[in-house]
Amino acid sequence: SAANGEAYLGFFGITAYNVIKNLVIENVTVESKGQIVAAAIAYPYYTTVSDITVCGDIAIKGGNYTAGVLAYTRLCQNASNLAVVGNEGSYITGTQTVGGVIADIQMNHGLVANYSNFSAEGLTITGTKSVGGIAGIIATQTLNGATVKNVTLNSTDEFAGVVAGRLGGTSTISNVVSENVTGATAVIGATYDGAKAVEARIGDTYYATLDAALAAEGNEIELLAPITIAAGETKTLDLNGKTITGTPAEAKAYAVITNKGNLTITNGAIICNHTLAGSTGYAVNTITNGGTLTIDGATIKNISTAQYQIGYAIDNNSTTGDAIINIVAGEVAASGSLYYDGIRLFCNSETKENSVVVSGGEVSTIWMQNPSDGATKNTKDVKGSVAIEGGKVGVLSLEPSASFEAAVTGGHINEISYYQTAEGRDLVEFVSGGTFGMDVTAFCAEGFVVKANADGTYGIAEAPAVTVPDNFGEEITDEKEKEVVSDVVNEIVENEAVNNFDPEVPAEVEKFKITLTAVEVADEKSGEETVKVTTKVTYNVEPINADGDKVETPSEEITFRLPIPYAWSGKVRVYHEGELMGTYPIIEADGAKYVEVTSASFSEFSVEMAYREAMTINHSAYRGGSFTNEFDLDVEKLTYIRELTAVDVWNALYVPFEIPVTADFLENYTVAYFNDVHSYDEDFNGEIDRMVMELIQVQEGQTLNANYPYLIKAKNEESKTINFVMNNVTVYKATETTINCTSVFMKYELTGSYTTRTAGELKEGGKYNVFAMSSGTWRNAESDDVTLNPFLLHLRLSSIDGSPVKVSPAALRSISISVIGEEPTADEAEPSVENNFIYDVLGRRVLEPQKGVLYIMNGEKVIF
Repeated sequence: SAANGEAYLGFFGITAYNVIKNLVIENVTVESKGQIVAAAIAYPYYTTVSDITVCGDIAIKGGNYTAGVLAYTRLCQNASNLAVVGNEGSYITGTQTVGGVIADIQMNHGLVANYSNFSAEGLTITGTKSVGGIAGIIATQTLNGATVKNVTLNSTDEFAGVVAGRLGGTSTISNVVSENVTGATAVIGATYDGAKAVEARIGDTYYATLDAALAAEGNEIELLAPITIAAGETKTLDLNGKTITGTPAEAKAYAVITNKGNLTITNGAIICNHTLAGSTGYAVNTITNGGTLTIDGATIKNISTAQYQIGYAIDNNSTTGDAIINIVAGEVAASGSLYYDGIRLFCNSETKENSVVVSGGEVSTIWMQNPSDGATKNTKDVKGSVAIEGGKVGVLSLEPSASFEAAVTGGHINEISYYQTAEGRDLVEFVSGGTFGMDVTAFCAEGFVVKANADGTYGIAEAPAVTVPDNFGEEITDEKEKEVVSDVVNEIVENEAVNNFDPEVPAEVEKFKITLTAVEVADEKSGEETVKVTTKVTYNVEPINADGDKVETPSEEITFRLPIPYAWSGKVRVYHEGELMGTYPIIEADGAKYVEVTSASFSEFSVEMAYREAMTINHSAYRGGSFTNEFDLDVEKLTYIRELTAVDVWNALYVPFEIPVTADFLENYTVAYFNDVHSYDEDFNGEIDRMVMELIQVQEGQTLNANYPYLIKAKNEESKTINFVMNNVTVYKATETTINCTSVFMKYELTGSYTTRTAGELKEGGKYNVFAMSSGTWRNAESDDVTLNPFLLHLRLSSIDGSPVKVSPAALRSISISVIGEEPTADEAEPSVENNFIYDVLGRRVLEPQKGVLYIMNGEKVIF
């Protein structure tokens, strides 16, 4: 026990040029109104200290520089294995620079000392400034080994840290262990004299800067403080093969790196891993970019799984300045929850550039977001651009404005999704190269066409150009048809062109003369516009001898080639004088496409597009537009993609191909078809109070017909996403199918459609009530602006005589669903038949019904 009002109070006040070791001080009380106070040595001047323990009931109180073992250590040579272990109620109290073991760790005169293995346990440490579990201040020194357990830190300002209250100069802290520490969460409370806060750690070793951690041993770096590249700063961040992970400590906006300057990242990985639940009002990103960012051989990932959170691997935000991304090599991906994307182009300015260029590497998704403009969504003419020159992109999703530009000249894109933000803001003709996981004809630049590859992908090729003969197609009067025919002729061959194929032919035949005699076109919907497409070409084929005359009857069969439109792919049907010869594969040669035909008789041959090697029908690609198919197509590999709304909820199903109902299919889905609609007048006032659609469930071994309305629901979470891949499928001509159901007074029309329509169009001026599937039931589309997309169903209700339907407002809101063989839900239960009234077909009440006569009871037709 000691009490003093002077400075340098401790078991040893001052030691000089000594070695102090193997000392235990137990149950100590030290109190002074002066400064530099400690239980063991107040001022170890050029002293080496080791293996000192202060334990038991500890009560130490002093002024500035107060601690458990050593106080003022600016000329202490070395210190190791120092411990303070207090019983319950033990405390160390000072004013400024107060530590559990040492008051301050710093050197004068450039002296460098070794400090290692300090521990503080069972203490309450109190001060007004610079309070730490180990030291009040650490500056320009290295501390290897710091353990802080069951310690409470009390500081009247913010300078409190688990290890040290403040950090000055260049320091390294390693092998830190902390447990049950209150009053501070950060290793270092604050910095001074230009020092940086501890930014990173590898295992138990802490580093003041990320650069220091990158230069150290170890491959996994935890980033403790987000990094910001300031405007005007240029930096190349070589990750040295390491992985940096940033984890937000609070549920609020966060980025591992915020770039406002010019930043290049290479040789490693940066990951954001956010697991804290929070609202979607802020983003948690791996990189928030408001400058120029280049990824060259680095991996940038957001693997966050926080539910209902949003975030991006790279969030390109042009709110305050130009935001530019260059992906040269590496990977950019978001693999967390539904609300995360690889790259978001948040185009939030009509003057600032927001661009991404992908020339290599892989990007999971690129979403160009056109933000809200007041009450009207996605209508600002924001500036931005995307260019895909190489590499791989999973999904390219665009919400373009009039000022947005896109160009795809190379690389591979699995899917392009497109949302037209306002009328006249179509983004077309931006694809002139690359390969794709879907047919991108709608986006092809002028002079380019899509071709199907053998591996199921789609490529881009230049369309060959051939002069159109002046005398071809003069009889065509429709300008659109004439334009299409002229384009197709240019793609094929000159009139009376000589086939460039050199087959083995009979001696009397020298060459073939192939004359294009007809081109057939059909109407096809493209969005809101009807366009004409080529479906069939016809030739007159003549074998020619050396004199230039036609060989009427060659002595044997001859193989020759018929040119076809370049836009066709897969296989075609070939007819000779109207008779089907068979299905033939398309071949490519000399910059054009052909089909090889063998025949011994000649004249008219027709080639009809009827086969595709691969075809993808994705609901989302046709949202707001139309799906058209004017004739039957044989497809070798058909992929059907659809997202159902929820598990065990009915969705509309309407497709142009058959689906076999197998046991595997029924493990994941329930499908039913329309049988009847029942209406109920439950209070017998002549007005329908409830309507129920009756369905029959499809059984194993049956087949879902093409162009026929069904309802489908998923049985499990995985099956919500439909991704059917079927081989050797016929995609039939896309047609509307309507199933009618009538009662005495009302008519129901269930229709499947491939064209986007509004409820207002379907109501036909109020003639019909229109219902669409929503949340598993039929909902009345009360607003005329409700949009019904392709591949869905709508139900129209009208009266037989054209008068307004006699249905209560409540019943008009929805039509429930009942499946035969299933137990009805409470609100689907059949009404009691006891004491129900019976009416004849004229609506008159009947008290004594006669056998064999048709009556109306509860809105249904019955015969007694």
